[in-house]
Amino acid sequence: AIKRPRLVWTPQLHKKFESAVQKLGTEKAVPKNIMQEMNIDGLTRENVASHLQKYRMLRRK
Repeated sequence: AIKRPRLVWTPQLHKKFESAVQKLGTEKAVPKNIMQEMNIDGLTRENVASHLQKYRMLRRK
């Protein structure tokens, strides 16, 4: 298996992520949809899923 380098969430990448989440709305904001909306090469569903989890945790506070 090819080990991909760890993804660094730059401010620009996070902004794209946030606007994708907001555009999709809470119901449809699932990793697969966010990934398609962002349309970034090399971005995996796992990358998005993990970031979404952290994002939701921070928003709850």
